[in-house]
Amino acid sequence: MPFYVTDPDSPGKHVDVIELQRRNPYKALEPYFIKGILKRDVWERREALLILAGFNPCGTVWPDKAMTPNRITYLDGTTEHQLSGAGITHPLLSENLAAYYTLSGYAKGRPYDENKTPEQWLSWAKEKGFTPYWLDYAKANQSAPTTKGEAGTKQQRQRQRQDALAVELDEILSRIKTRTPAKVMAMLREKIGKPNTCVLRNVGDGIEWENDRGDVKTLTISNLGGRIREWKKTGLSQG
Repeated sequence: MPFYVTDPDSPGKHVDVIELQRRNPYKALEPYFIKGILKRDVWERREALLILAGFNPCGTVWPDKAMTPNRITYLDGTTEHQLSGAGITHPLLSENLAAYYTLSGYAKGRPYDENKTPEQWLSWAKEKGFTPYWLDYAKANQSAPTTKGEAGTKQQRQRQRQDALAVELDEILSRIKTRTPAKVMAMLREKIGKPNTCVLRNVGDGIEWENDRGDVKTLTISNLGGRIREWKKTGLSQG
């Protein structure tokens, strides 16, 4: 499914990111998704390395210890599958892969489930002499972290991203007022077949979705009710 952004050549109109990339296959598009990703209170190590390297963790599946990913989604909304189908090589593919391998080497020995704030991960990368390609864009859009130190409140410590679905639920629940399980499930089902989503298919009274490790899990209406209640308490669904 296409992902549309504002057309820089035609103000007021929108264009699919694949078509936009086709116009100039040698220039990377803006990392549109980093603004939302930087709003999360915590990044797990596994996803932090992907984000710093330039990949969207929701849609990129890179099994632990694997040399290559099973699926790649970029921060500009394009996917490797879509680009390949259009005969395009992402202009940052080699650079991002190299960055991921380098950062993974630096992080070797650290716990896979280590949680830090985005600002802390950026500080860690800076200490290694690494600067994410998207940092200037984030600063220009006032979405880069500006504070230092640990997340100071109990709510911040609780609001940890435990799975890819939690992030999509957070985005949905933050923009609707009537948060019934049936309504939220319907909105999740609308994502099926679209890029940049972990939702795979309908199953029974729920859906199947894929986590960052490539494991397929099931979310039922009953489970969803529990996640919504937890979100109301902490601001981010827990896995």
